Amino acid sequence: MQIIPIKEVCRRVGLCRTTVWQLIRDGKFPKLVRLTEKRKGFVDEEIDDWISARIAERDAEAA
Repeated sequence: MQIIPIKEVCRRVGLCRTTVWQLIRDGKFPKLVRLTEKRKGFVDEEIDDWISARIAERDAEAA
């Protein structure tokens, strides 16, 4: 398990920071993990699971 920064998350999911923050605020994206008072990140497996869920939604719609 690894904690990744927002910059890496944006690269992986292909979304800008603003969109990621809005999805978090709307409860549609994995929650942040606080590392220090100023540093936060995301669990990489949770991001991978979120991506997989988007793919599954796409495949379900196509079926």
